[in-house]
Amino acid sequence: MHSVIRRSIAATFTTTLLVAAAATAATAEPQGFDEEDHQAGRFYGNFEVGVLLFTFDVEAYCGDELEPVVTAKVFHRKDGGAELMVNSRELPIFLYHSPLGAPEFIGETCGALFDADPATVPVPPFANGTANFKERITISADGVREDSNSINGTATGSDGTTWKVRSWADFVLGDDGVPIGDPADFQGLTIHEIGP
Repeated sequence: MHSVIRRSIAATFTTTLLVAAAATAATAEPQGFDEEDHQAGRFYGNFEVGVLLFTFDVEAYCGDELEPVVTAKVFHRKDGGAELMVNSRELPIFLYHSPLGAPEFIGETCGALFDADPATVPVPPFANGTANFKERITISADGVREDSNSINGTATGSDGTTWKVRSWADFVLGDDGVPIGDPADFQGLTIHEIGP
C-alpha cells in the first residue's frame, strides 16, 4: 500500500509544490513584503541524455523525508497581485541516470524500496552537490500564475568526477495547478564534466 501511495504522490508532486507556493503568496497580508518559508523540492530532466536533477534524495523522499525549505520574499501589489522571489544558496542537488521522466522515476524508486522483490533496488544518484536556486512566481490580480526558476551549481560523483549543472523552467500554471505545455519545451537541464 505504501508504494501505491507514493506512486500517486509522485504523479502530482510538481503540481502540489507549485500550487502551495502560489497559495502562500496569494494569501499573505497586503503590507509590502513578507519573508516566508518556501518549499524548494524541484526536478528537471535532460530528455536527450537521460539525466534527471532533483533537489532532494529520491530514496529519502520515499522514506518520508521532507523536501528542502528556503526563505522567500513575498511582495504585494496594489492591484491585488503578488510576487514571490527566492535567491537561495547551498540548495542540495542530486543527479540520476534514467530514461524516465521525474515523476515516473520517483514511482519506480519508491516501488523498488517497498516491494517484496530483493532483485529490484533503487537507482542511486551518480553525483550530488549544492547549487544556487532562484525562483520568481508572479500571480496576477485575476489569478494567472507564472513561474520562472533556475539552478546553477556543481555535483561530484563517487569516483571524484565533478559536473557543472544548470537547469531552468519557465511556465504558466493552468487553473488545475498543472504547468501548461510540454515539459520538453518549458524546462531544461545541461551538465558538463569539469574534471576530477
